[in-house]
Amino acid sequence: LIGRGDMLFARQGAAPERLQSAFASMEEVKSVVKFLKEHNACYYDEEVEKEIMADPIQEPVADAQGSGESKGDSVDEFFYPALRLFIETGNASTTMIQRRFGVGFARAARLVDQMELKGYVSPQNGSKKRNVYITMEQYRELSGDQS
Repeated sequence: LIGRGDMLFARQGAAPERLQSAFASMEEVKSVVKFLKEHNACYYDEEVEKEIMADPIQEPVADAQGSGESKGDSVDEFFYPALRLFIETGNASTTMIQRRFGVGFARAARLVDQMELKGYVSPQNGSKKRNVYITMEQYRELSGDQS
């Protein structure tokens, strides 16, 4: 769509609807935030800032329910198998992970996003599958998998 507050919204089980809303530029958002800061008392917790500003690339690991919640530096159990699948097929997609490993969309998308951030797969290009930038030799060195 044309952007600037214009979007498609799809309710579950319903046809997509075109919606429009007011567009707030970054300058307007900054102006509102500045006004609120100047005219309201606030509580500032430096620990929250540290948490927000911490390294955003924390690999998820499956918890007891298999939800893939972030657990520090641990790697999701499907990260390397999914990366190997992408290398073997020559392209990458979220749905490929969902089908092959039986995981939900959010977890599969998070895996692909992590691979993109690490430079292993290309950024999303519309509905096309992503390219794979890592070779099997690089994968084996990275994962320790010698098979």
